[in-house]
Amino acid sequence: MDETKTKPKTNNNIFRLLRIARDWTVRELAEKLDVSSAYINSIEKKERTPSARLIKEYAKVLEVNEKTIIRYMKKPEENTMFEKLMLNLLRKIIVK
Repeated sequence: MDETKTKPKTNNNIFRLLRIARDWTVRELAEKLDVSSAYINSIEKKERTPSARLIKEYAKVLEVNEKTIIRYMKKPEENTMFEKLMLNLLRKIIVK
């Protein structure tokens, strides 16, 4: 049996979580960052990594510290227990 099909996918991507916490659509964020919606989607799916310039723009637009974004960009297995807890807490807060 393929485990990827049986496990529920949770996307703890910091970029997605911060966008949803602001109650913005991908399109709204893309407009604010002056990039395409497809590019935002690929970042949120972890298919692409934003440039340093775009990370700065994310921080500015989302009103968070740039270092916070960088800290939570790590692979899930690299996060400390505290970081995992914070990401899961944010994910639970934004679930509608």
